[in-house]
Amino acid sequence: MANQDEVRAASLSGPLSSATASASGLKLPLLLTARPGNVGVQIDAHRAMNLFSHPRSVKFTSQFHGMMYENGSLENYSRVVERTAQRARLLEDKLEKLRAREQYLLEDEAKRKQRRVQREAARQRRMWQMHQAAKRADERAREDAAAVAVQRVMRGALARQVTRVLKNVRKTNDAASMLQRALKTYVCRQQLLRERERRAREEEARRE
Repeated sequence: MANQDEVRAASLSGPLSSATASASGLKLPLLLTARPGNVGVQIDAHRAMNLFSHPRSVKFTSQFHGMMYENGSLENYSRVVERTAQRARLLEDKLEKLRAREQYLLEDEAKRKQRRVQREAARQRRMWQMHQAAKRADERAREDAAAVAVQRVMRGALARQVTRVLKNVRKTNDAASMLQRALKTYVCRQQLLRERERRAREEEARRE
């Protein structure tokens, strides 16, 4: 297995090292054939020529440049399993956050609906209270008008009754005054008659 890795590293590093050595004397050799449309590609290719010939990346290149399991070994199985578990955990975290967000949105929508229902109930209650207040005010106005009318009628009836009583009292007083005058006249006449009779008797007695 180690021999296969060394052979693969040598096969990969050989052409790259030779290309690097041939290109070391020239500055941007690929730009000689560059066109206006591929200048950036040529520059990137020139910069990446000695990417895999770095001494510290030969082992990494030999392990990951080709197929991961082309030699039938499971050298990176633990790392793959760890990354797979990490992706699963990240996916589970995302799904959990999405479920929490969905639950939050559902609860928020339910709260909004409840607040909407409460506002509608409060509005209906205020309208009912305003209607009841207007109804009570109208009833009070009707009662006040009826009380005023009744008081007016009662005052009129009482005034007429008082006037009638006063007229009767006046008539009674007039009748009593007339009766008193008649009695006085009658008493005076009777006294005069008695006085005349007494004088007549005295004259008759004196004549005898």
